[in-house]
Amino acid sequence: MTAGAAPPVAPPNPAEAARQAQAFPRLTPAQIARIEPHGRRRHVAVGEVVGEAGEPVTRIFVVVSGRLDLVRPPRWVGEEVPTFKEGMFTGERSILAGGRFLARIQAGTPCDVIEVGRDALLALIQTDSELSDIFLRAFILRRLQLIDQGFGASASSSPATGIRTSSSISTAMPTARRCWISSTWARATSPS
Repeated sequence: MTAGAAPPVAPPNPAEAARQAQAFPRLTPAQIARIEPHGRRRHVAVGEVVGEAGEPVTRIFVVVSGRLDLVRPPRWVGEEVPTFKEGMFTGERSILAGGRFLARIQAGTPCDVIEVGRDALLALIQTDSELSDIFLRAFILRRLQLIDQGFGASASSSPATGIRTSSSISTAMPTARRCWISSTWARATSPS
């Protein structure tokens, strides 16, 4: 290995790969079609910022084509930075709890997205059990990853932005889990 070369990255074990796939799932065209009436499709030019660190999180973006990049804050080190490609969506527990963006999200390529506001997302989560499971599972797993990395923990400032989270996990996460558990249990106990 030469000086300055990055050490080789070990491939994730199957459990880690499965968890990452659940944290950053790809929606099917049919699922995206069910989301679209709840949002607004728009084109995003390369380099356009759709979310800035510190701004309130009032919407998510479902990528229809192209790529959105999460721009690494200066203090974010050691972890792979997610990108959002076709079929993927932005967001984590902050959209449910009224938090703030922890990092900038901008278009890495020209892309088309469906912008879904918080209220429309909440309505969708309440009426579409399949999408509810996907969104809530992803939001919870993403938040847990952030906490593991030292970002966005409740009752503390974000190391990336210095901004305190607006709501603690102790209030937002149990609500999200209750919604997810309730919808999952209702489907499991309803007659086919």
